[in-house]
Amino acid sequence: MQHESLNAEKVAQLYEAFLSDILETVGRYTAKNHIDLVVSYTPKEGLTKIKELLRELEAPVRVSRFDLQEETTFDQRMNNVFKRAFSSGHEAVVVIGGDLPTISEKHLGEAFRLLSDSSRSVGNAIVVGPGVDGGVYLIGLRRGTPFVFNGVFQKMDGTDISLSLLEKRAGDMSVHVLKTSVHYDVDVPADMEILREELAKNLDLAPHTRSVLSSLESRVDY
Repeated sequence: MQHESLNAEKVAQLYEAFLSDILETVGRYTAKNHIDLVVSYTPKEGLTKIKELLRELEAPVRVSRFDLQEETTFDQRMNNVFKRAFSSGHEAVVVIGGDLPTISEKHLGEAFRLLSDSSRSVGNAIVVGPGVDGGVYLIGLRRGTPFVFNGVFQKMDGTDISLSLLEKRAGDMSVHVLKTSVHYDVDVPADMEILREELAKNLDLAPHTRSVLSSLESRVDY
């Protein structure tokens, strides 16, 4: 099956499976480490589906708060996610997207550990998860670290250059860049192939995504 053959309905099914796997993984990690889980979403009507997915999970996931993203651009949304979190009293914040069905507790642990270490060693720092495509799949900041994301999430000739732009911005603002393990998000056909390969190697990984992907591939329309 080629990713291009998925219609809007099937893409929605797959994305919902992504979210289910992410919520389970993040939910386990935050519960074990006493960390608040905040779900930021858009559009407004998407909240109903998110809560439905949460109810359908085998193990309950505790969400501390649901925040509607009303900003126009992704840059603005990223800036305001951190602003809201720090305004709510959080000292360290890690943000991930909804297209990371195989993200692990290890990735999250690395990010929070780097944030903790940076407060004792390098001072102002931003933690990033480097993507295999030149982008980033995770961003973490501590309260008081000056950083603005305007203009850093970009592609050039189809290639994601967000990581290099973010590193340049950090250098301009005298903010150290600390990196977690490389991982990938799923937003182009090549990412789907990486996903299939990873699922084939680990049969316990991303069960919701595995189930939906298997179902879609068994009834693909040519």
